[in-house]
Amino acid sequence: MSTYNRILKKIIFKSKKNLCIGLDPDKNLIPSGYKKNIEGIYNFLIDIINYTYDNAIAYKINLAFYECYGKEGWELIEKIIKYIKIKDKEINTKKILIADAKRGDIGNTSKKYAKAFFDFFDFDAITLHPYMGIDSILPFIEYQNKGSIILCLTSNPSNIDFEFYGDPPLYEIVAKKIVEWNRKYDNVMAVIGATNQEEHLEQLSKILIDIPVLVPGIGAQGGNLDIVMKYFKDRALINIGRSILYASNNIDELPLKINEYLNNYYNKIYKYFNNNE
Repeated sequence: MSTYNRILKKIIFKSKKNLCIGLDPDKNLIPSGYKKNIEGIYNFLIDIINYTYDNAIAYKINLAFYECYGKEGWELIEKIIKYIKIKDKEINTKKILIADAKRGDIGNTSKKYAKAFFDFFDFDAITLHPYMGIDSILPFIEYQNKGSIILCLTSNPSNIDFEFYGDPPLYEIVAKKIVEWNRKYDNVMAVIGATNQEEHLEQLSKILIDIPVLVPGIGAQGGNLDIVMKYFKDRALINIGRSILYASNNIDELPLKINEYLNNYYNKIYKYFNNNE
């Protein structure tokens, strides 16, 4: 039986692609030429999807950038998901859709969250925080064909407030729990921020063994792509948002600038995939 994690790793290994596009629209940053409203944001996102579709294996929707528009924002999420799924069907492929929702609550509440994101919106995976323990995570994991992506070592500067607390540090304990939770269905992943020091990424690669990781912090946040690829290679799903979405502040130059970024990105990482052959 093919598990969620096995399928994801197979996609990365066979395609030699590992890019996840963060669809996090900010109307104040979208290039000139797009309207600064919901309609303009939708058109902008559709263009981003079309410009990146051949080079991405996943799209991540950070709910905060949609929820701030209320009802229209939730409707926009539905429209974006629908567009990607139609495009998948036309081209006979499948992009992974991630809800960057950072959920995790008492069991009954998590069951409703899982139903909302996996049944109603039909996302393929969701980001979760583990602070409340297994009963807040289990309702998501029990969707065996969906991915549960656990915050482990994040990319924000204040991760030191909690994630490095204790001996061993909390992030290592979380990583070990991810391994434990993953044993039954093989559908649990980890969020590992690229902005962390190499020694911590190396340690996590040893704990998580062959578990896939979602990696934010490359691009605008300045994380080191080479270090991430060194330790995680064909099990790293690299999320890039702002560097691609706002590659140009002009609508006419946007496709060219995005294409340049994507070419530079893959030229940089192909050596790691080739080493696996």
